[in-house]
Amino acid sequence: MSAGTIIGSLSGGWLTDRIGRYAVFMADMACFVIAALVAAAAPTASILILARFAMGFGVGMDLPVAMAFLSEFSKLSGKGSKAGRAAAWCPTWYAASSVCFLLVFALNAVVPASHPDWLWRASLGFGAVPALSSSLCVAAS
Repeated sequence: MSAGTIIGSLSGGWLTDRIGRYAVFMADMACFVIAALVAAAAPTASILILARFAMGFGVGMDLPVAMAFLSEFSKLSGKGSKAGRAAAWCPTWYAASSVCFLLVFALNAVVPASHPDWLWRASLGFGAVPALSSSLCVAAS
């Protein structure tokens, strides 16, 4: 996934300059959704690795778009400034990561022992949900 992120960020910046933020955003969200679903249903390790690379590529393509949006819509000083908004993501990320860990830990107790792969497949496939909802929200506005 990290290798895909590096390549995606290099090409994402170039694509954003050429075709615009909206087109690149919609493309990287499509990449997220498809790659997450392929990873969740991967029949072999090779396909799983390729799907995770594609997810990383989507993450990398999203970085230039996200930075452009942040710089355009953030105030430089005062309440709600760029620094304040950036600092708010840190505790939000930790809270989301903790809730996800607890959810996976709880689901581990519920998943039948005869199907140990359900949990990691569901975890990977769930990555499609926020990407799909984000792209639908942006497309609707």
